[in-house]
Amino acid sequence: MKKIAKRKIFVIMIILLMLLGLTSIFYVEKKEIYKNINNEKKEANELLSSEIETTYVVNSIEGETINVTITIKNNNGIQSIIAPDGNEIIIKDENKTKFAMDYDVISGQNYKFKLKYKGEEELKEYILNADLNAKPIINIETSKNYPTLTADGFVLQKNISIDYGDGINNYYSIDDGITWNKYKGPITVTERKGKIIAKTIQENEITKFISQEWQMDLASDAIGSNAYDGKNDTIAKGNRDDIPENVTAGKVSNARFNVDNSAWGKTISIYSYLSASDRYNNYEMYVYDLSGTKIDTIILGDCRFNSYSKVVKYTIPQNVAYIINNNYNMSSCGIWEISISN
Repeated sequence: MKKIAKRKIFVIMIILLMLLGLTSIFYVEKKEIYKNINNEKKEANELLSSEIETTYVVNSIEGETINVTITIKNNNGIQSIIAPDGNEIIIKDENKTKFAMDYDVISGQNYKFKLKYKGEEELKEYILNADLNAKPIINIETSKNYPTLTADGFVLQKNISIDYGDGINNYYSIDDGITWNKYKGPITVTERKGKIIAKTIQENEITKFISQEWQMDLASDAIGSNAYDGKNDTIAKGNRDDIPENVTAGKVSNARFNVDNSAWGKTISIYSYLSASDRYNNYEMYVYDLSGTKIDTIILGDCRFNSYSKVVKYTIPQNVAYIINNNYNMSSCGIWEISISN
């Protein structure tokens, strides 16, 4: 018996040591991931703050003529600028690190600017390649937005991609240039509105700097925001946010929310209000897959006899793209709240 007991203790100790080892590996790997992400952001911002920056912004276009504002930045100081037409601008403030000037260029032509920096004897030459179709170009998703259910709850999101052409050192900012991130692919933003800035840092070139605003415009058939506001006392009926007695038949439509793949396999709690005044058998939601095929029906409750509130739990299947709240001709039924329950 003592041998068996010792053997059990030995096995338990081995298992505990293995679990401790796995936990340590997970912690180190997770720490390394965060470290790499933070290092990338740090390197991007150090590069942008320490390098010479020569960019231009397009102000207006008339035919082939482009009016631009050229911005020169050098932390050591700027002493003079010689424009392509030979006009020399002397910077009187020897500590000036940033200078901007307007200039007209013609698409298809190249323009050479000569710059003299503080502490340097030789002039530096920078080429502006004028092009009506110069990169970067920002592409913001134009389709109307639906609330999207993720593993962490609902978000509003919009996808933004940037075409940098042949640029290599490509950066973007969504906080008005306070921080910069190296561009690696399409960006998903979750703020209701904002501005994205894009630029390329290219040695000996004056490159295009561009900014563009985005705004989340909800689709007319998006589910009412009361269904995901974190409150159990606000109600959404279809695409509207109202209390039951404020909505009459014909004013409510079916409403949709999208489902992110991170929510597949998650269980949601649907807290709904069922009204006997609608006199229909069931209040339902319809589940659609990535191909747009209806694959399931969520029965929220029976509306024939009584008015009451009820919670229904539902596990999201794989490959679900969106769910539709069926409020057609059921204007008094509604959703108090939809939330992740696991």
